[in-house]
Amino acid sequence: MVRARAGLLCFLLTLPLLAWPPTAFAKVLPDTAREALFLAGLEETAAERFAEADSLFRSLVKAEPGDPWGHFFWAVEIAARMMDAEQDSFSPAFSIQLSIAQQLAEKELKKLKKQKRERERPDLFLLMGNIWGYRAIQEHRKGYWFGGLQAGLKAKKNFERALALDSSLGDAYNGLGNYHFWKSQRTRKFLISTFVKDEREKGVEQLIWAREKGYFSRSAATASLVWALIQQKNYGRAQALTDSLAAAYPEAKSPLWAKGTIYQEKGMWDSSAAVFSELLRRLEGDYSQSGFNLVECRGRLAEAYYHSGRFEEALRECQAAKSYKLSSKNKKRLKKRFDNLTEIYKKSQKAIAQNEPE
Repeated sequence: MVRARAGLLCFLLTLPLLAWPPTAFAKVLPDTAREALFLAGLEETAAERFAEADSLFRSLVKAEPGDPWGHFFWAVEIAARMMDAEQDSFSPAFSIQLSIAQQLAEKELKKLKKQKRERERPDLFLLMGNIWGYRAIQEHRKGYWFGGLQAGLKAKKNFERALALDSSLGDAYNGLGNYHFWKSQRTRKFLISTFVKDEREKGVEQLIWAREKGYFSRSAATASLVWALIQQKNYGRAQALTDSLAAAYPEAKSPLWAKGTIYQEKGMWDSSAAVFSELLRRLEGDYSQSGFNLVECRGRLAEAYYHSGRFEEALRECQAAKSYKLSSKNKKRLKKRFDNLTEIYKKSQKAIAQNEPE
């Protein structure tokens, strides 16, 4: 998974979602029983048990096809599976469920507005915020920067409306925190000035709040916070949060991407190699992988081996990374990675030649 997209993934709530034990009353949704089942499905998604999560969300949608939250959470699971494998074959199913969720939510809000009862369902504005967040990432993935910005602004507006109606909806701060941090992070080189504020610190504060007060998205906020802290070079705190995610989901791959990156940024190459070796083992055991993540992981591993002086192993990873069959789209996306692999290969060969006895 390309780390430059980490912030966008966090913004979409496709990173791990921790299912915290439900209390005797609903925290976000009107229906306490369904809320608890949604949490159970998100727990399966967080643990990367996608088949189990998919089965549960299918049954919930079948039981109440008119509930927009059911369709939305099913879309979340599909998106998580799609991103985990870098596999676009799930895209049609994701788009269908997200569109149904949006249509149902908009229909209900229109009815409530006519009856002047919008205040009764702040959760629907939270839902629309998340839906527009997904629309934003879709636009970005297609290369439509302006369309992504427009969708992001609609997401922000809905999150703010949800909080205006119910200030206890801590999950909205996850969306707002990601919006403020990653908008500023991605545009800081050419937009941030006296006219456009740098809101990265504001975003971090909102993510901390979501981590403490959110219900559906405490762990998503934690994951978002990890990548924000990495961008800010606050590696110690990022490491502690990553360790908490790894402990909660010991078999999940997502925390390993963050952990390996932290070691890489700190120049701890042996530790980085150990993490990416374990990640590679898990990726190779996952039949759904498209090959994209395998190339990316082996590229990270080759870099770690080279910098730790393990040149033969670096060569092996460079060769293995170039052996995968990839779609033309993924080849294009991985161009910089392949260029880097070529450079590491040449430098490793040179280092081996220099170390050979005369």
